[in-house]
Amino acid sequence: MRRIKADEAEYVTVVNGMNHPKYTEVCDADRRALENGFKWCLHCKRAYPTGNFRYDKNEPDPIPQMFCPYDNCDGDYWMDGWVWLEIANDNGYPSIPKLGKIYALYPEVKE
Repeated sequence: MRRIKADEAEYVTVVNGMNHPKYTEVCDADRRALENGFKWCLHCKRAYPTGNFRYDKNEPDPIPQMFCPYDNCDGDYWMDGWVWLEIANDNGYPSIPKLGKIYALYPEVKE
């Protein structure tokens, strides 16, 4: 992989880029989650409705960090919140998860 030097960088400004490929590659997972209605947290292994999250109301940043909605979890809403249907389909879980239940990413194989 070749590293680009600062003087070689060429920036592109995108206006109204909601459908731009660079935007959708970051946000597409959340769009798929919206279609299904649920996300799954990599930290606590629990599912929750898309759009549910926690944030620190005392955070001075006008755009605070969003966390998994479960109180005892520090998972990031964007980075750790995966599309539930993909987890469910890969593991034979129901399409509508039971809230609060732990769903392992890789369930134990029973022999």
